[in-house]
Amino acid sequence: MKRTLALSLGLAAALMSGTAYAADTVTLQLKWVTQAQFDGYYVAKDKGYYEEEGLDVTIKPGGPDIAPEQVIAGGGADVIVDWVAAALAARDKGLPLVNIAQPFKHSGLMLTCLKSSGIATPADFKGKTLGVWFFGNELPFYAWMKQLGLPTEGGADGVTVIKQAFNVDPLIQKQADCISTMNYNEYNQVLEAGIPAEELVVFKYDDVGVSLLEDGLYVMEESLKDPAFVDKMAKFVRASMKGFTYAAENPEEAGQIILDNDDTGAPDPRASGLHGQGNRQADRWHRRHARHGQIRAEREDPDRRRRDHQGAGRRHHHGGDRQGEDVIPPVAAPASVWVATGFAPHAPHPPPGCGVDIGNLLSYSLRAPQTAYLRSSAGVSRREMMIVLSFPDGSKREYEPGVTGAEIAAGISKSLLKKAVAMALDGELADLADPIRHNAAIEIVTRDDPRALELIRHDAAHVMAEAVQELFPGTQVTIGPVIENGFYYDFLRPEGPFTPDELPKIEAKMREIIARDAPFTKEVWSRDEAKAHFSARGEAFKVELIDAIPAGQDLKIYRQGQWLDLCRGPHMTSTGKIGNSFKLMKVAGAYWRGDSNNPMLTRIYATAFANDNDLAAYLHMLEEAEKRDHRRLGREMDLFHFQEEGPGVVFWHPKGWQLFQDLVAYMRRRLRDDYAEVNAPQILDKSLWEISGHWGWYKENMFAVQSAGDEAEDKRIFALKPMNCPGHVQIFKHGLKSYRDLPIRLAEFGAVHRYEPSGAMHGLMRVRGFTQDDAHIFCTEEQMAAECLKINDLILSVYSHFGFDEIMVKLSTRPEKRVGSDALWDHAEEVMTRVLGQIAESSGGRIKTGINPGEGAFYGPKFEYTLKDAIGREWQCGTTQVDFNLPDRFGAFYVDKDSDKKTPVMIHRAICGSMERFLGILIENFAGHFPLWLSPVQVVVATITSEADDYAQRVHERLRKAGVRSEIDLRNEKINYKVREHSLAKVPLIFVCGKREAEESGINVRRLGSQHPKAMTLDEAVAMVVAETVPPDLVEA
Repeated sequence: MKRTLALSLGLAAALMSGTAYAADTVTLQLKWVTQAQFDGYYVAKDKGYYEEEGLDVTIKPGGPDIAPEQVIAGGGADVIVDWVAAALAARDKGLPLVNIAQPFKHSGLMLTCLKSSGIATPADFKGKTLGVWFFGNELPFYAWMKQLGLPTEGGADGVTVIKQAFNVDPLIQKQADCISTMNYNEYNQVLEAGIPAEELVVFKYDDVGVSLLEDGLYVMEESLKDPAFVDKMAKFVRASMKGFTYAAENPEEAGQIILDNDDTGAPDPRASGLHGQGNRQADRWHRRHARHGQIRAEREDPDRRRRDHQGAGRRHHHGGDRQGEDVIPPVAAPASVWVATGFAPHAPHPPPGCGVDIGNLLSYSLRAPQTAYLRSSAGVSRREMMIVLSFPDGSKREYEPGVTGAEIAAGISKSLLKKAVAMALDGELADLADPIRHNAAIEIVTRDDPRALELIRHDAAHVMAEAVQELFPGTQVTIGPVIENGFYYDFLRPEGPFTPDELPKIEAKMREIIARDAPFTKEVWSRDEAKAHFSARGEAFKVELIDAIPAGQDLKIYRQGQWLDLCRGPHMTSTGKIGNSFKLMKVAGAYWRGDSNNPMLTRIYATAFANDNDLAAYLHMLEEAEKRDHRRLGREMDLFHFQEEGPGVVFWHPKGWQLFQDLVAYMRRRLRDDYAEVNAPQILDKSLWEISGHWGWYKENMFAVQSAGDEAEDKRIFALKPMNCPGHVQIFKHGLKSYRDLPIRLAEFGAVHRYEPSGAMHGLMRVRGFTQDDAHIFCTEEQMAAECLKINDLILSVYSHFGFDEIMVKLSTRPEKRVGSDALWDHAEEVMTRVLGQIAESSGGRIKTGINPGEGAFYGPKFEYTLKDAIGREWQCGTTQVDFNLPDRFGAFYVDKDSDKKTPVMIHRAICGSMERFLGILIENFAGHFPLWLSPVQVVVATITSEADDYAQRVHERLRKAGVRSEIDLRNEKINYKVREHSLAKVPLIFVCGKREAEESGINVRRLGSQHPKAMTLDEAVAMVVAETVPPDLVEA
């Protein structure tokens, strides 16, 4: 006997056996969310039928973005519930699915029509609009229309087809005369919507002989080569059928079991608002009265099952080159439930009249010719079925719905498939294995694509977590996001925090895991299943994360080999795609969720790149950044310090304060022609902050104070200002303003205070008290564009004076939550988009521009200016923000030319942003080697011998009188020691004076960073210094 028959008989024998075996795991992936058609499986689990068979069964609900075929292909399930159409398509694409059991021998698919549309029989379809589900469901529909001789392109003699979503909206909203429904789901939604059955006409696809069966059990063909697997599936089928039998006989209880296992909080995410959470009682009804009648009917007519199966054998013999003995006979099972396995090496050739007893095709392996036959038999044109995908080169191609990115890449070239790691659909990264079910713009993302870097790091974070748990069992994982320049993962290890010495061991294990090249596969789990899994493994943080996910939202699990994690995705195709260009950087402490009341975790920071060169460049940049760290240079140059009594506020030393004052003086000169400088109070009553909205939206970041006095007046609550804008609005309001007065530009170097968590503070870069070079322009809508361009010119000019020539300007557009009318936003964004274009054009391409969709402030769009420093790091500094909100909240107005009151547009403008942070950026950009005009100490006059002391003092005094910041060093130290010490302090020029210089009125000039001193006369040296200390804005003037 051939292997096909042997396997089939083996399954049949196992089904009839009652032998007990040790517990064995089975994972079942459902076709859809938890609902009545799957009650047999849930009942079997609830009643212990699986346990009686020695099985530990996990049932995984499906969903709109879950393809069971992909789940089983990726190893995420042993057996899946699937429909004939989807299984045929999977076989067509090379996935060897095989049907092992078919609990339901009738299709639940119907066409439900409104009587009021004039439809009583199929002949009345002419000229009507029919809603049709696609993704395979269209095949029987088109076969039916072909039988009826009805064109499907519309017109009086044909039907108009609309692609129907999985809801009943087209019928309710009178967009269609008929819609696709299932007798156990959508039909009841129509009734719930208030349309009584008497007003409906229903056509069952079963009755017209074109149905394709749903909800069969499918496994991978290769799995059936394992007798142990066949035995396990036999037990599973037997217990499942027992569950269906019980459900049919006890519908009330079965309905409750279904509800108990539905943890989404909503019955069915396919349903429209008609079937939401408020209809749980109606849902309970239709779940209880689902397909039990079908099972009962099948049980009552075993002769029909035999006839159907024998008919399948006759057709197979008629159309193929095999003998009848190869046809798998019917399998006896409890209650005569029809079960069959498929493993025939060749597909049957269905006869004309596709759809008649099409369920019997499930007795055979599903091959590609069947899909093609069904399509041609149904008379479906490719255009009617296809989705259209647009490619980067502008071309468009048609594909079947459900095609994956991997299949598209393979269709273009084998080399592209080999390099592909993900795809971008309408600009959003997605798994390469995700099914595409709608028209979209698509890009195949390869590993060398800049967008792939985020995926490389994301995947590496998963691998790091797996490595840690392999090496240190019992360690809990928390979160592991991608961050700028790398990623991290937080862990809680019972033995205590990780140390830097353990990083090489973890890194080596990561390389081992990457070498395994395990595929990343996505699964969707129920809330209860996910919580049970992570609870059983002691992953309390994961359970907490699951509890925080909104009810009804899919819980996605990504698996790599035997390890898995809760994750939104996307991921690359396998761990091997990560490569070995990564490095674990450091360990740090971090509180869970950033709350000091929570456990302290160990955070392991790491980075990863697409290749070794990029990694080496990044590590070199870090070395340079360490040398340039403004905190270290601040100590070496004696500029500033921080201490515990004033966390987050700067103690400026004389040299540092000189640097600060020089920067402020420079900025004042740049503003003096166009701006009026003001000064608003630093502390204001909370009522003002309530009007501005800061008290409601920003209170936790503000410092509030209250007087200790006894007077009622002293009990008022005040706040240190976190921003200057409300004060500037008060200044604008003081006195009547006319349109002739606008624009009014108010500037302030205002000290502001904002609370920052202690762990977030970082030297000058992030402090709690700082000075903003703030300005607010009050103007008309017509003046917006000119003002934004004027601000842009000023910002770019300032940056160029400090050596920043690589600038990016991005426009951040309206967020979801915002104030102001859409018309106002439309106008503002149109103006700023035009300005952005002018910025790019006027710079001749030197300034890069871009868009940040949805990243604008709630009160208006904004420009963000990002500059690149000497070692390639990017710093976001300047902003230009349009505000429609604040002037209106405070009742600010001007009188227009028609004598009407109008609210001005307010433009917030900052160039440096925080002066402290900008100085930190300058310190690191210049590595302390400031241009001479900005250096806090410009010249040190140092003596070689005491004989030159008097002369050195005269040189020092002359420099001081010339406006040069000079210091003198008369110490009894060797000149090399003095030069080295002042060079470490980054003094730009050292004037060395010895006996010969004193005699000849000369100077030996040593410039910082140069190994070649230069002899000059004193007059030449002073003139040179005076010329170089002129600030660049004054040089231009």
